[in-house]
Amino acid sequence: MNDVKWLAELDLRFLGPELDPKCKTAILKQDFSVQIREMIFLAPEGMITDGASIPRLFWRLIGSPFTGKYRRAAIIHEAAYQGKLELYTDKGAKISTRLDRLSSDGLFLVLMEADGASQVLSHTIYQAVRIAGRWSWTA
Repeated sequence: MNDVKWLAELDLRFLGPELDPKCKTAILKQDFSVQIREMIFLAPEGMITDGASIPRLFWRLIGSPFTGKYRRAAIIHEAAYQGKLELYTDKGAKISTRLDRLSSDGLFLVLMEADGASQVLSHTIYQAVRIAGRWSWTA
């Protein structure tokens, strides 16, 4: 999709065992953002993430939480689910509106496909978050 432009590299630092005994979470070391047409979606520096919430049972089939062509999309999606996703115009004006769950999941799908995830993979993950995401939605 030509309308999607990643504006920063994904820069994560995994939390050590003193903060996360299972070492499954990471922190954004800098703002991470993507532009779609005239809208910018930003996950803020300092956000804690577990990547894509893929049950370990499916890692061989789909991939692990911080790998794959869904990785960057998952960070933006998680920011939306945490209520931390910031929206801006391409002119830099902050938009106070938050995305609802359906829009957040739709954004996730668009970003996965823009990053080259196959339609089968992206739609499988999308359907999984539509079904299971209701228990993670905190925004």
